[in-house]
Amino acid sequence: MFEQILDQLPEQSQACRLLYNAETGGYHLPPRDQNIPISFANVSSFREIYPGNQYDCIEVPVADLIASLVVNTRSQLILETGTSRGFSSSHLAAAARVCAGQKARVITLDIDSLLSRMFEGTTLSSTIESYIGNSIDFNLEDAVGEREFDLMFFDSLHTYAHLSQEIGAFIYKLKLGGLLILHDTFFYDGLGILCFELMKTGKFEVLSFPTHRLHEIPKFRTPGVTILRKVEPIARGELLFPKNVPTLELEFDSIPDVSNFIEQFGTTSLVRSYYASRLFTVQARDPTSTALLQPVERN
Repeated sequence: MFEQILDQLPEQSQACRLLYNAETGGYHLPPRDQNIPISFANVSSFREIYPGNQYDCIEVPVADLIASLVVNTRSQLILETGTSRGFSSSHLAAAARVCAGQKARVITLDIDSLLSRMFEGTTLSSTIESYIGNSIDFNLEDAVGEREFDLMFFDSLHTYAHLSQEIGAFIYKLKLGGLLILHDTFFYDGLGILCFELMKTGKFEVLSFPTHRLHEIPKFRTPGVTILRKVEPIARGELLFPKNVPTLELEFDSIPDVSNFIEQFGTTSLVRSYYASRLFTVQARDPTSTALLQPVERN
């Protein structure tokens, strides 16, 4: 079945897989803002020219993971935020095609209007609806009516404020038992803290784990993935999150002011089983600090 998924991928996505650097988890790709098409013909030259440190596509093992989750849940209607080059969109759509053929539908949102996507002009494009604009302004009712999504994959702006607004706006349209997949929850402290907030609701089963990418600094935090299965109904507008979170409003790698963070959030998010509980004992965090979602032995 996995071969069928790969066969459905457009050439640019297949070529991108060949440009993956297994040592770093990055890609031998030109910078995204150059908007250079990728093909089998330029794989060899790209591997020579570019050092393999472009990280704007999800890791190949993560692409394989989300495709597997689509197939195992037989998902037909999927929502993605953060289209970027369209690499993850292509994998979501290809897997959904294997499950549902022409009934498969992926809606993907991104604020970048200048970037061409890997699926544009390909046979897979009939499955993917790409929208440009701020994701939190998107009206799901207009797009899908009464239907509910089988699976959601969120990988847009990596701030607590933005992701919490996306989840608050869209999660009511995820079916009961459907999956919400979040990328970069180990890398960005704001996303890690949001995962603790979601755990507290009792509305989800939650699993978080590190992923393959190591970037360029030894012992650097990996992006990480969190998978949430919706196990309780959630009404529209039911999930509310703190709004004034100045220490997490920017796309920081780490919480810049631990004491200020604790003052704003209190201690209820600092679950004892995770490294987040150690924030009482540290004065600062940086990109090499242990991920907040990493489990630790209790003292």
